[in-house]
Amino acid sequence: GRTWLGRAPGSSLQDDEYRAVLADFSAAGLGADDEGDAILNRMWLKLGANAVINPLTALWEVPNGAVLEREEGAQAVHEVCDEVAALAKKLMTTFPERYGDASLAPTSEALREFVR
Repeated sequence: GRTWLGRAPGSSLQDDEYRAVLADFSAAGLGADDEGDAILNRMWLKLGANAVINPLTALWEVPNGAVLEREEGAQAVHEVCDEVAALAKKLMTTFPERYGDASLAPTSEALREFVR
């Protein structure tokens, strides 16, 4: 999979330190997408995907793609993405200094698209 790096709101990581980490990933041949301050959006997307796909693949003993092929899997994706979107919006509205600007909260649709 892809690797995304960034800094969360309120991070004490300085610009030069952050750039050094990105350079280290590149020098090691790992590569990483620089998401900067938008990293929290990526984290919410990843949380949505992991929260629905991982438990169902374990319970059903199927590969990731098989979850979406089942009707109950598609329904679970819809419900979990709705919950994660609501959680992200609430936390970002209540604690913007910690979770970022609520206007950047992922929507249910964006989460579902990421899972697919």
